[in-house]
Amino acid sequence: PSAVQGQVQDETEVRQAIERWSAAWSARDMKGYLDQYARSFAPAGGQSRGDWVKSRYQRILSKKRIAHAVQNLEIRVTGDVATASFQQTYEADKTRQVGPKTLQLIREGGVWRIHQESTL
Repeated sequence: PSAVQGQVQDETEVRQAIERWSAAWSARDMKGYLDQYARSFAPAGGQSRGDWVKSRYQRILSKKRIAHAVQNLEIRVTGDVATASFQQTYEADKTRQVGPKTLQLIREGGVWRIHQESTL
């Protein structure tokens, strides 16, 4: 495959990883959601991975309904690192938030997983 084909393939795989993450979040599927994060994922703000996982369980499973959507997805891939920027819409019970989000993904064992995330 050419470099261009490889780049397109990588971007497609990153897009699919983000779709799996978003769908698992919307479905409140904790195993599927957490599976999208790399072993090296470090939560923002210096929180430990264990505390982050506990807080995600509490925050996600306490909602009756979650709808998460990704719009205007832009992906840049350099080797085994990808940056995905998009507009995120998050709705849960009576909450609705819309804003920019950036995910850095890494290829881990041949699978793209989230390494860092930030909202601006």
